[in-house]
Amino acid sequence: MRTPLRLVVLPALVAVGGGVAAVAQEGPAPVRIEQVTFIPARFTVGDPVELQVVLAGLPAGFEGGTPRPVAAPAAALEPILIDAVTVTPLAGGRHVLRVSFRSFRPGTTALPAIDLGAAVVELPAVTTTTTLPPGALELEPARAPMALPGTASGLAAAGALLLICPAAAAIGARRIARVASRLLAARRRRGPRLRFERDLRALKGRGTSGAAYSAEVARLTRRFLTGRLQVAARSKTAPELPALLAEAGLTPHAAATVAGAIAAAERFTFGGAPLRDTDAAALADQARAAVTAAERELDQAWRAR
Repeated sequence: MRTPLRLVVLPALVAVGGGVAAVAQEGPAPVRIEQVTFIPARFTVGDPVELQVVLAGLPAGFEGGTPRPVAAPAAALEPILIDAVTVTPLAGGRHVLRVSFRSFRPGTTALPAIDLGAAVVELPAVTTTTTLPPGALELEPARAPMALPGTASGLAAAGALLLICPAAAAIGARRIARVASRLLAARRRRGPRLRFERDLRALKGRGTSGAAYSAEVARLTRRFLTGRLQVAARSKTAPELPALLAEAGLTPHAAATVAGAIAAAERFTFGGAPLRDTDAAALADQARAAVTAAERELDQAWRAR
């Protein structure tokens, strides 16, 4: 008869010397243990083990009932797990009790008694070995919390970053704002000059000649002065321009140069003189030189501030 057991309960039992344990009888028939065998004879924690106990003196016609371990108070952690208990008849009226178990506690531990119905068999204690070195099962004393390597330096670096980053961000933001402001100011300063150069090259490409060409050169020069110096250069005549430009920041020499370029172009526009190709190129060069001189003086004055 083979009955698998899934629940383990262990009483505190005493090992029997010489490999034979006492049997509590029920009834007049004497029951004794003739032989105890562990297969394997030596085992470690968690190994499957079979205990074979040869019994003599069970009552005639014994069928075994339902062999089971004698119940005991449940423990939090069971040191022995009983997998199966069977009773098999042998010759000569004897029986073999087989107990399959696994031990999970190193050292000597009592097996539970087995209730056969006709008798209660108290099993010998088992000795379970361990592969761990001596002293490995002993608990070490409690230690204080240990910091990971580099914790102190990491915390110091993090604290420094928390202090430095806001200041660095503020300084960086101010610098970025100043750089952006300078770039925008430079773009505003160079914008009128770049438009003048672009439109003067386009004027040459269109092949404009005569009064229309000289009038366009004068108009582009006046537009540069209006955008760069923020003055009403378009409403002033050529003789009035030097005083206006000097008030806006140009030196008298640069102001006279720009006014002279505009006057030279307007002489062809309003004087009726024919404009040859060489005259057109000379007007363009004179206007470009005047704008360049004015731009140079204005940049120097801005950097000196």
